[in-house]
Amino acid sequence: MDQETRPETIARWTILMMQETRITWPVFATNVIARYYARTPKPARRIEFKTVGEVFAVAKVNGTRLERMVKPGASSHLWSELEESWVMELPGRYYIGCRRDLARRYDLLDVQLPSSAPNSDPGLWAALSRSFASSIEAVVPVLADHVINEKDERHLPGAIEVITQHIAAAEGLRARMIEELAALDSAGKAAERGS
Repeated sequence: MDQETRPETIARWTILMMQETRITWPVFATNVIARYYARTPKPARRIEFKTVGEVFAVAKVNGTRLERMVKPGASSHLWSELEESWVMELPGRYYIGCRRDLARRYDLLDVQLPSSAPNSDPGLWAALSRSFASSIEAVVPVLADHVINEKDERHLPGAIEVITQHIAAAEGLRARMIEELAALDSAGKAAERGS
């Protein structure tokens, strides 16, 4: 995973999704292309997809084209301008995992901005609580003997992963609180000026 390119990371998560879900290439391609066209102005598009013809035939052609972009050893490749739309159309854990792995390439935490997070404030707290519980469960085997050493080798990767997720959840909640405090501060100053 550490030596993967961005397209290889996206391909790995996409192929995993295709193996584990009932999503088909034509359906996935239709969603990716719709998002790509919605987010990319026509003059900026370097990739054109089939859009004319019988709906199912068009979806099949486009699905085959996208599948070839991530197939190992294929001559086609995943275009960088398509990556954002592609990743955003991965469902659930595949989206989260792919985004997390892409962030790691830059030594970043995958923390969603509060203004774009689909979670409500209680949702952020619930995510942090779940994350904290997982962190404790993952760290207990490592710290059971009060020393971190070679005996902990098999537990360390899982513990590190869970702690990283916990830090990301905590940062998301922290960012939301800072955002709210700034809004309250601005509102307070505005009220003071109005009095």
